[in-house]
Amino acid sequence: MSASGSSRAVRIGEGATDSSGDETDVRERGRGADGAAIASDRRLFMQLLAFGGASDSGVLARALDGAGIAGVLYEDLNDATGVALLTFAENPDTLLTEVRPFLRQPPFAEL
Repeated sequence: MSASGSSRAVRIGEGATDSSGDETDVRERGRGADGAAIASDRRLFMQLLAFGGASDSGVLARALDGAGIAGVLYEDLNDATGVALLTFAENPDTLLTEVRPFLRQPPFAEL
């Protein structure tokens, strides 16, 4: 919230403004292999969902591959029918507009 009591939503890449009016720098900083300073403003958004009752993880893996969604399917070592799905995207909207509808269809909808 600003000093006046109002709040402003900030989108990725837009930057945030502090109380003095200066834009906040949220870039990641590091050094390249040659020692030169580098910075990045890219973000990777991830979502991990766990499911039980997955009797055939191969069917789930094929569905994920066929959908073209960036993700990884893990089998649970301690639960013979447990799996976890890690999805990721640079645009957080992808998790809502692509992953969510995908999960509402078989075979994931049956879990």
